[in-house]
Amino acid sequence: TMHVNFGRLSMPRIPKTIGFMIQLQELDLQGIGLQEMPIQIVNLQKLTTLNVLDNELKSIDFVNYMPSLSVLLASLNQISDIASINWALGSWKNIHLSQNPIHSLEPLFQIKTPLEYLTISGTVAVTKEPGGMKTFVERFRGKFGQKLPVF
Repeated sequence: TMHVNFGRLSMPRIPKTIGFMIQLQELDLQGIGLQEMPIQIVNLQKLTTLNVLDNELKSIDFVNYMPSLSVLLASLNQISDIASINWALGSWKNIHLSQNPIHSLEPLFQIKTPLEYLTISGTVAVTKEPGGMKTFVERFRGKFGQKLPVF
């Protein structure tokens, strides 16, 4: 497994040359102050795990062009809209979106593959859900199975 870890370095932009690492499977960009992802990231067609926890990203639309991605760690960012993402693509296993100002989690119901883990606590959408987090979790587990851990 080819893995690159930039985690906890202070670099609000990653080098555009990242797009040349076409064999890369795991990329750790946790806590580097990243504000936007370079378009070259979509060249990483073998990337299965992307860690962008604790950054300043406002969008994760780039995942639409990364069909091998199955683990997305994107909690603690500034993501407010996930509707433009085609969640039906790919084979999602773990999605972490907690502590983002996401307004609607409904797009997640497009996911076709069985998830192993989902974190959504602290999103604006959870507070707007009638019945709060408990109701959303019940609806989500109704679709994907009772064993899915949702936090």
